[in-house]
Amino acid sequence: MKYAVLFLSLGIGLILVGIKFGGWGWLLVWLGISLVIVGLGYAGLGAKIFGKNQQGKIASWAIILLLPYLIGYWIRWYFLCLIIKEDCANEIVPRIWVGR
Repeated sequence: MKYAVLFLSLGIGLILVGIKFGGWGWLLVWLGISLVIVGLGYAGLGAKIFGKNQQGKIASWAIILLLPYLIGYWIRWYFLCLIIKEDCANEIVPRIWVGR
């Protein structure tokens, strides 16, 4: 629940700041919206906020909407893989992968 509060609070704050600045502030609004959606996922909506299909692929609309959050998430995992020197995913049987 602490992640829900964190993401929701930060997201709402960024939306308000972005609206106040106008112009390029829409980028802050976009980031804020994506963080609010992730916060709602932590608050109970779950992983369905990513609109994943049966193959585990994130829906195109979710990538566009959540791109600011996803970029930060992907960068974090990339650097963790560099630092930890551990595989990010392992193939357990042909074409079936398990990731972190």
